[in-house]
Amino acid sequence: MRVSFMKFVYEPSIIHDYYHASATCGLHGWDPRIKLASLVAAVALNVVVANGWLSFSLFLSALALALWSRIPFRHVAFFLIAPIWATLVVFIGFSIGFGRTPLLAVGPFTVYEEGLFQGLSAVARVGADMSWMSVVFLTTPFSSMLAALSWFRVPTVLVDTIATSYRYTFLILDEFRRMRQTARSRGGFRGYSSAVKTTANILAQVILKAYDRAQQIHLAMVARGSQFRGERTMPDTKASVSCPNRCEVTPIYRNGCAPVVQCKDLCFAFPGSDTP
Repeated sequence: MRVSFMKFVYEPSIIHDYYHASATCGLHGWDPRIKLASLVAAVALNVVVANGWLSFSLFLSALALALWSRIPFRHVAFFLIAPIWATLVVFIGFSIGFGRTPLLAVGPFTVYEEGLFQGLSAVARVGADMSWMSVVFLTTPFSSMLAALSWFRVPTVLVDTIATSYRYTFLILDEFRRMRQTARSRGGFRGYSSAVKTTANILAQVILKAYDRAQQIHLAMVARGSQFRGERTMPDTKASVSCPNRCEVTPIYRNGCAPVVQCKDLCFAFPGSDTP
């Protein structure tokens, strides 16, 4: 049971693979723009009205759409389980921090009736939002979702950021799984304290590698003509030793010991031209 649960948690590719499933029933055949607009409307209505019965009704309607679209329950459960810890903290905070009518006492804490209902209402809102997100995202390929965002005039930089984040999230998770498996084979998960310390070290390494990977991706995009106008991450070309002929092939000057290639000893020829 533990193995299957860990595989469920650390295998987000089950969601990725389901995007490309050949399903045409239910919401699978709907236009992505309609589904995205419905999601925004449901979330907005759930936030503005903030009524427990409305949230519960939205939750049931999302489950009905999931059944109609034949979405596996474990895929929907992935979205519902993701915010469970934060939702639990909010529920407990409402239950013991708000209200005037004591319902029961648990040690030094008192659970109030009004706070309990407020906590249940918050849980219902979270469940409604996540269930609607699941039925929309599980029936719409990610590329179609990005196309719908572009159609709604979402800024291009935001769409590109979402696409890049989605692409590299799976790479980072794969790297985390490999490092975790290596640490497990070396006995790094013997006992609870050892497992917590090992996981913290792995997460720190993953974060550092993700930052280094982001720098490398940025440099690669700039080298391919990206028009990014942020902070410079490479030395200024004005401080480099330029070619006497002022050509455009002189590499960036990095230190005083590295030789600078100049075009006076090179010969260039352009395609379709006989003159070098």
